[in-house]
Amino acid sequence: MTAAGTSEAGEQMAGEFLVRPPDFIRQGQPYWLVGVQPHTRKDGTSTRLAIWVGPCATCGQQFTTKSPLANGDPRPPESRRCLTHKLPGVRVRPQTIQCVGVRQ
Repeated sequence: MTAAGTSEAGEQMAGEFLVRPPDFIRQGQPYWLVGVQPHTRKDGTSTRLAIWVGPCATCGQQFTTKSPLANGDPRPPESRRCLTHKLPGVRVRPQTIQCVGVRQ
């Protein structure tokens, strides 16, 4: 992962974003599901994490974030900013962009 929060997987998927709609949109901010990876919890049990790529709400730079899978379905990503602009506890101002036909 780079300083801006992008990963090799996210960089490889960048061209695909131009040809397919986002898998999830949170208040106008699009996210694309680019993969699933195995994960071991602190208690030693196995699970899987969804890997999402989207633009940072502050700078627009592409970044990668992860979320847990719930019953095989990915939960929406919670991160809205890249690692450079990460501001824990500070909400992103709502945007007025609406996309038709995409889950929100």
